[in-house]
Amino acid sequence: MADFVGGNVKGALMQLDPKVDVRVTDSSGQDREIGDESDWKICTQEPLPGYPPNGQVIRFGAVLIGENC
Repeated sequence: MADFVGGNVKGALMQLDPKVDVRVTDSSGQDREIGDESDWKICTQEPLPGYPPNGQVIRFGAVLIGENC
């Protein structure tokens, strides 16, 4: 899998197969709902870059652009 950390969520989703199950959560600890994916920056990802998803859920932890991971 590619390294999506530091990019925005919308860009990552556009690069992934639409059939892949992707879950995005707020990494800030504020439990905010992810609205416009283009406003969110990816801080963490599972599986890690270089490892194939092998049908598992792809998980991104993200914060609003301008916030620190």
